[in-house]
Amino acid sequence: EFGYDSSRAAIEKDQLKRLETLGAFTLLGAIQRRGIFGSSNEQVESENISQRLDALPKYRGLCDLIVHFLKQEGLIIESGRHLSLSPFTGKRVPQSDDLNIAWDDFQRSCPDFAAHAQILRNCVQSLPEVLLGQIPATDLLFPGGSTELVGRLYQGTLTTDYPNRVCASIAAEFVASRIRQQ
Repeated sequence: EFGYDSSRAAIEKDQLKRLETLGAFTLLGAIQRRGIFGSSNEQVESENISQRLDALPKYRGLCDLIVHFLKQEGLIIESGRHLSLSPFTGKRVPQSDDLNIAWDDFQRSCPDFAAHAQILRNCVQSLPEVLLGQIPATDLLFPGGSTELVGRLYQGTLTTDYPNRVCASIAAEFVASRIRQQ
C-alpha cells in the first residue's frame, strides 16, 4: 500500500553498509593524519583520545563515539585501558588514492545515496578541524548556508520515502477524522 519493497530494502541496507565502511576507513585516516594510530603497534590510552586530537571540551563525547564506531567496525581494539589498531586493519583499509576511487565509485553506483556520501565524506575528512574549532560543523552540513544538500537526505530512497508516506497517510487520516467529528 505504501510502496514497501523488501528486495529494494535489502539493496539499500547493503548500500548503507558500504557507506558506513567507507566512512570508517576515512575516519581512521583522518585520525591518523592527526598522529594517532600511525603504526600497528602504537597504543593509546582510551581516555586520552580527545587530548591527542586537541578536541575542544564540547567535543569530548564525540571523541568517545569515534572510538566506539572504530571498535564496532573492527578497525581498533581495546585491551584494558589502551586502544590499538586491529591486526587486520592494515589489510582492510585502502590507501588514500584507492579510498578516493571507492568514494567516487560509491557515488556513481549508488546515486540515491550520493548526498549521504557527500555529507559523510566531507564531515569525516574535516573532523580534525571541527574538533579543533577551526571549522563549524554546520558549515559542512549546510555549505554556503544552503539546506539543499541536507534536504536530499530526506527523499529519494525507500529508507526515507516509505516512512514519509506512512506518516503522511496517518496525518491525512487524523485530519479527516477530526473534520468528520466537527
